[in-house]
Parts: sequence; C-alpha cells; structure tokens
Amino acid sequence: MAGKAEKENRPEEANIFHKKEKIMQDSALARKKTEEMLSLQNEYDNMKKDERTGHRIGMIIVISASALLFFAISSVVLFRRRANRTRRQITEIRKETDKYQRELENAERTSRGDKKEIERLKKKLEQGEARLSAILDRGKDLYDSVKLDGNVSRWSKDDFEAVVEYLRAKMPDEVRMIEETHTKLTAYATFFLLLSATGMDAADTARIMGISQGAVRTMRHRLKKKENTATSSYKAKM
Repeated sequence: MAGKAEKENRPEEANIFHKKEKIMQDSALARKKTEEMLSLQNEYDNMKKDERTGHRIGMIIVISASALLFFAISSVVLFRRRANRTRRQITEIRKETDKYQRELENAERTSRGDKKEIERLKKKLEQGEARLSAILDRGKDLYDSVKLDGNVSRWSKDDFEAVVEYLRAKMPDEVRMIEETHTKLTAYATFFLLLSATGMDAADTARIMGISQGAVRTMRHRLKKKENTATSSYKAKM
C-alpha cells in the first residue's frame, strides 16, 4: 500500500502506510519475542520440576534404603538374641547355682552361720537344679520319642535346642567336636549331625528328620562344606 501511494505521488498517504507497516512489524516481532520468552520460561519451569522430582525420588530412595538397612540390622540383632535361647538359659542357671553353692559352702564353714541363710541358699540351689533338670528331661523325652518311631516334623526351635543340650550332657565330646569342626550351626543342623554320632544310619536319619534319604545325603554334603578344614584335618590326624 505504501509503494502504490508513492508511485501515485501521494507522499502523506505513503508515510501513513509506512508507519502502519512499521507498527505491524514491531507488533509481530514483539509477539515472537514474547513467545520465545514464554517457551524459555516453560523450559525452565519443566527443568526445575524435573529437578524437584529427581530430588524427591532421591530422598525416597535414601529413606527406603535406610529403612531396609534398619530392618536388616534389627533382624540380625533379634536373631542373635534368640539364637540358642535354651543354651543361654542353662548357662545362666549353672552360673546361679555355682554362685549359691559357693555362698552355701562359705556359710556352712562359719561356726556362727545363719541357719535361715543356709536354708535359703539350699532352697535356691534346689530350685536351680529343678529348672535345669526340667530342660534336660524335656530334651530326653523328645529324643526318646523320635528314637522309637517319631519324627521332628512338629518340633520347634526350642525343642531342637533342648535335645541338643540333653545330648551335650549325655555325650559332651561328640557335641564339642561337631561344634568345633563346623561354623555357625543351627540347633537343627547340630541335631542332624548328632544322629550319626549316636549310631543312626541314613534310613533312620531320614525317618527322624522327616525327609528322604536323598535329602539326607544332600544335607550332609552341604554341612560338609561348613566344616572348619584346618580343625577337621587336625582331628583326622589325631
């Protein structure tokens, strides 16, 4: 339009058209710059959003890993506290009875020993011995039941521990050798190995443990790997 006005020698109209074109160009340029700025702002906002999302994910991972570590440590601590509870109980009873025995002997050696104190100590000794006998008797009853025709399918962890402690009192050398030549045995595995020490063959062991003879061979092989090689070699030479 401005060019046509100039050709027709209409300078004022041409000037007006030039101004309008300039305004339209400036407006288009402004819109373009605004769109570019909005695009950049959008990209920036998305980037910050991604950063926040990544940060949240990172925090979730850290918290989850910490929780898993806490539960793992708690499980190990709990397992150690519960490990061979029967044996710890027997050890505590024997410590108590040894203490009362020494105190009783000291009281009886004193010519002016307090009779009431002597009777109290004797009663404490009897109570300790009764508690110890109860544990060992329970182990004996369980062991005798499987020797006849029973099995361990309904035994609890405490049952296995009670039987192992009974056999420890009955055959201490065999139990000590098994514990010295193997590492980190459970009461279940210790009892399994003690069956051979008591003269049980694979068939008897399978019946008692409630597994097949093939499973007995597999378990023996696995427990063989847990042997302390140096100690086993030394025992063999002896």
